[in-house]
Formats: sequence, C-alpha cells, structure tokens
Amino acid sequence: MHLNVSTGVGFAALFGVALMDGVLMIKAITTARQQGAPLEEAIVKGAQSRLRAILMTALIAMLGLLPASLATGLGSDVQRPLATVIVWGLFSALFLTLFVLPCFYRLFVPGLPESAPATESEGAEFMEPLPDVSASELVGLLEYLHGQGGEAEVYRIAEATNREFNRVIAIVKAGEMLGFLDTPGPLVTLTARGGAFATAAAEGRQEIWREQLLRLGLFRDIHELLRRQPGHSVDRDFVLETIITRMPYENYERIFNTFVRWSRFGELFAYDGTTERVTLLGDAGPPAGH
Repeated sequence: MHLNVSTGVGFAALFGVALMDGVLMIKAITTARQQGAPLEEAIVKGAQSRLRAILMTALIAMLGLLPASLATGLGSDVQRPLATVIVWGLFSALFLTLFVLPCFYRLFVPGLPESAPATESEGAEFMEPLPDVSASELVGLLEYLHGQGGEAEVYRIAEATNREFNRVIAIVKAGEMLGFLDTPGPLVTLTARGGAFATAAAEGRQEIWREQLLRLGLFRDIHELLRRQPGHSVDRDFVLETIITRMPYENYERIFNTFVRWSRFGELFAYDGTTERVTLLGDAGPPAGH
C-alpha cells in the first residue's frame, strides 16, 4: 500500500483524534492533581475518567471502518488506504493514550499551571444560566429516582418518563445546579439533599428548595439586595439588568421566567405582573453583613 491522497486524509483524521485524546487525558490527570489528589492517585483517577470516552470513540471508528480496511472489491483502492490508516492508527493510539502516556506523565511529572486566586468581584462577574425547567419537572424526576432506589440511567429515565433525551438532560442539569443530583458516568443519582427532598412533606420541600436556591449566585445576590431595600422589593428591570450583566449571552427573558418559577415554588420571592416588582417573601432576616 502506497502513500496517497486517501492515506493522507486518514493520517490527518488520525492525528486529530489522537491529539485530542492525549490532551484530554493530560487535562484529567492535571485536574485531579489540582484538586489535591497524590500523583499516582491522580494518574489512575484521570485515566479512569477518560477510559470510557476514549474506548467508545476509538472502537466505534475502528469497527465501522474495519470492513473497508479489508475490502478487495471494486473501489476498494480508494477506501482501503484511508480505512487502514485510521483503524490501525487508532488501535496504536488507544494503547499509547491509555498505557504509555500515563507512564510518561509519572516519569516526567509536569508542573501544575499557575492560577491566580479569583477575587470576589471576579467570581461574581458571570453566573451559570438557569435551565428552562419547571420546578414540577425536577420534582417529578427526584420522585422517580427515589422510587428507583436513588439512581437510574439517563436513557431509562427518558423512556420511563416519556420525555425527549435533551429535555431529560436539561432537567438533570437543573438538579445538579440545586445540589439534588449527581451524574457519575451514565447514571443519575440522588444526593443526600435530593433524597431528603424526595422524602420530605410539602413544607419541608419548600424549605429545602429555598435553601438550595440561595446557593446559586443569582438568587443569593437578589436576596441580599432585597433584604437591604425598604419594603424588600425591586423592579423587574433591575433583576433583568442583573441577569444581562451576569449572563450576557443568554436569553434574559427565559432566565427571568425560570427565576420566577423557582422562586415561587420555594416561596423565596414573589413577582407581581401588574406592578412588575419582585418582593422578598417571609422573614426578611437581618440586614446583610450583620
């Protein structure tokens, strides 16, 4: 087999996949070290976290192109060189990424990247956008997981709840933001807080929901502001301005609607559509900073 255009295209695709896998492996190990894990433990943890993704991408491509690599019929002169390069190149890259690269990492021990500690103003500059998910959807998922022993696969959740996969992913993301769910691999599991919510009565659920809302930057900032305001109320435009400032690339109207729905469920804030004002509910508590 000679070097030609087909093999060149195969090498280009192979180099891209191999480099991406290697970079992600190094990033996973480095992240584990930054989180405080010892070197050997970080290498094992990083390799395990990337094992499934690397195997899936490599095996799918290898199995899909293996028939073309072995073909001898009409047109195989064009397909076989490209497929052969990718199949056997990915096979060797799979071995090098999973076994050789961690060994070299252990031998040379690259230094950790220096990162300046973020200041309070920098940390509050941007916030993660709120998923367009209603409280009832998330509550339904928590109750379903509780009935399944606290965990289930994402695909099974979509099938059992008769929802589209993308919709289930959005609900799971909302649960993760609120600290109710965790996603180790393909599983969705209830956290201790999520389990407590699923088993609590109505008032207990509102209290837990309210506490988890105040862990999110947007709700916490608005809450602290309302506690300082006379009458504990602000205009809708102020909340929208906060959303636009902290989430400049998001649909601020959609974020505001989610903000209102989640706040009402936890009885944290109330929104009057007539006066267009957001009001702090319940005991306002002491002024912020006291």
